Amino acid sequence: PDYIVCDEIGSDKETTALLNRLNSGTKFICTVHADGINALKNKPNINVLLNYQVFDKIVFLDNYGNDFFIKDVYDL
Repeated sequence: PDYIVCDEIGSDKETTALLNRLNSGTKFICTVHADGINALKNKPNINVLLNYQVFDKIVFLDNYGNDFFIKDVYDL
């Protein structure tokens, strides 16, 4: 596949699976709960993925009532 979509990643098993696919040419779209870049880096398994440069971008969402909007975008 061109893309694999994963919801709420973070376990050891998920981290290993993502790293195993790293050189396959497949891109990932993943969700993680974090309120900012520092909180994201404090999640040990997510920090491993960041160090291996699994992701090209990080997008933080926020909401106002039922409306969601992009709060921050980081190019990695």
